[in-house]
Amino acid sequence: MLLIYLHMIGCLFFFVCLSTYESSSFKMQYLDALRLPEIDSRYVAEYEKAQAAVSAKGEGATVHAWVPAFDNYDGTETFWRMYELSRLSEDEKKKVNGLVGLSDKDQMNGNWAYIWGISIYYSILVIGGNELQPAQEIELLFVVGMNICGLIFMTWIIGEIAVLVAQLSIKSAGLQQEIDIVNTAMKNAKLSQELQNEIRDYFLKVQGTMGQQDELTKFLD
Repeated sequence: MLLIYLHMIGCLFFFVCLSTYESSSFKMQYLDALRLPEIDSRYVAEYEKAQAAVSAKGEGATVHAWVPAFDNYDGTETFWRMYELSRLSEDEKKKVNGLVGLSDKDQMNGNWAYIWGISIYYSILVIGGNELQPAQEIELLFVVGMNICGLIFMTWIIGEIAVLVAQLSIKSAGLQQEIDIVNTAMKNAKLSQELQNEIRDYFLKVQGTMGQQDELTKFLD
């Protein structure tokens, strides 16, 4: 369930950030850097769409898009370059390589698996309420909403764990009380230590089997 939740949050986070990227200055920057408008008309249309969105903000405006905040990996500042590379077919990638010369890092990072991994990583940070450095208003609203959902989710998980621990404690205390009664009865009967050990082992085995049967019956009912 946790993995499904992380996957959903990761996908939502990526598509929210993608929507802001498509109308940002970064979109034009990476299309230009890879010279994609020169290899297909669809990239020309994407460039013009981003250019119109940026121009609507005012002359000389720069519209930023979200970029991963962690700096331990030296390629994260080109997250959207990875995204653009991941969209290319093999023929398009060969054309781009001929125009700009793709590095080994470009070849490695130009895939959806790495992008998905980054999104999952940040979905975990969302649950923990960490700073994700949103770049635009819609990203800010999304992160605030997901932080609230993450808080509720974490509270629910901790509550479930507390209930399980409490149930185990009650069961363990009840079993220990029964063992104490058995030990007292055996001492009063002045049984040998060897016989006491055998009775105690048999009792624990029977109690464990009966407990499993009771749990199975409750589950089936």
